[in-house]
Amino acid sequence: MGVLDRWKLTVEGLDEIVSANPSLRGFMFGYVSEYKLRKTWFSDERISNLVKYDNHDRTKKGDLSFVYKGSPVTVEVKSLQTHSIRKAGDGYIGKFQCGKRWGQTRQSKQSYLGSC
Repeated sequence: MGVLDRWKLTVEGLDEIVSANPSLRGFMFGYVSEYKLRKTWFSDERISNLVKYDNHDRTKKGDLSFVYKGSPVTVEVKSLQTHSIRKAGDGYIGKFQCGKRWGQTRQSKQSYLGSC
């Protein structure tokens, strides 16, 4: 039984609730992004020890960690500020908030790069 069945809620009802509550939408979008990142990029056999950190554990920086070619890697998922996204060559460029600072990211056909 899924969450919609347990809560006796339709897809339309959930959509209405999320659409009416911007803070909930942002909260959910972060978790959806982490999920899609794991499913899209981290299901590769070359990646091992994939761990999703507990969001309440402030001793762990980042959202996910894994081992790639023997090296530990930590990833933090960020949302881009929609108004900052623009076309740049064969990809896009945009800004994200990193603590109290602003970072910049570039996306091409091969990769996403970001730094604070």
